[in-house]
Amino acid sequence: MSAIPPSAASLNVGALSAIFDKTTASYKLLFFIGLLQLIENRLRRFDDDRTFALDEITAGLLSFGWYPHRFFKLSFGAQDQVGAVLDQLDFDLSERAVTSSEAQQALCDALAGQFDRIGAATLQRYVPQRLLTPFFADALRCLPDQKKDRRIRELAESTFTSDKPPLYRFVNGGARIEIHPRWMEYLTVNFSIIKGWAFNHWAAYLQRSNPNSPAIIDKIAPPYERASLTKQRKVWKQLLAELPLTCIYANDPVQPDTFDLDHFLPWSFICHDQYWNLIPAKSATNRSIGRTLPTPEQVEAFINVQIQALQVAQRLLSSKQWTVMAEDYSVGLGLSTAELVYPEKVTAAYTKTLNPMISLAQSLGY
Repeated sequence: MSAIPPSAASLNVGALSAIFDKTTASYKLLFFIGLLQLIENRLRRFDDDRTFALDEITAGLLSFGWYPHRFFKLSFGAQDQVGAVLDQLDFDLSERAVTSSEAQQALCDALAGQFDRIGAATLQRYVPQRLLTPFFADALRCLPDQKKDRRIRELAESTFTSDKPPLYRFVNGGARIEIHPRWMEYLTVNFSIIKGWAFNHWAAYLQRSNPNSPAIIDKIAPPYERASLTKQRKVWKQLLAELPLTCIYANDPVQPDTFDLDHFLPWSFICHDQYWNLIPAKSATNRSIGRTLPTPEQVEAFINVQIQALQVAQRLLSSKQWTVMAEDYSVGLGLSTAELVYPEKVTAAYTKTLNPMISLAQSLGY
């Protein structure tokens, strides 16, 4: 876990550092991250307003949470209400559009239009108050749980002008929060550190809830940009010049100048572009596949193509190209570079690697 936030003599940073203690649901993490995102947006606009509507924060936390839960299919926990709310949202997004600004806006529009229907406001019932619990630990210690929310609001108001103010108080009849000016200054000055600290907690929470899911660190937030496959496409184009290939999905010839590179295991599941998981496919077919998992017949065909490609690549590619390509296969399949030219070893390694990953992806809803 990352270090606690930077100290500040006039603020109870110890209380801030404890807001994620004993976190068993995503609410507090996503609420705080959603708040940080709104602060970041205002800083970019040089907007010094320190008040934020709870509806605005809730929409932000749902927007942020949609990607790991719905797009990357990560669990937030069986009893987690954020995941339950997101499951009610009528919204779909292809892998090709996930990084576009239009897709981000479409998600925000969907949340705004379905806010009431999906029960988003129910998430405001406890977390805005409970996030402040560490600031009033002594005053709340013997209080019955059902009385804590009202008391927290009262304490946030009464101590807002004290020497050690809470992070925020509730205004506009509880519909908005107002961040204390000294806390706003603190968050602004230390924004990158605080954001990294919160994201580290979020990654740890998702890892605990999804212990077997690959590439958790790449799934904690919306992907801002997909890496280009230009390098990989160039290599496969060279290989296709000497390796006549039939598309394993469409059973039609793949042309060296008009092919797509398909992620055999969906990118949204595996979150990388390593050579061992890429295969040329007809463009129209690749677009129609989406995040569909391969069939056993396609697995067999895929392995056969990879065996042929590795044998041609070692002979045809430059030393530098082969080294880069072979490293991807070695890391992904657990084979040495020397073993990559033996069909039986490659077949065994792929079988050992793909079958469990396909089973896991199926269990996650792919």
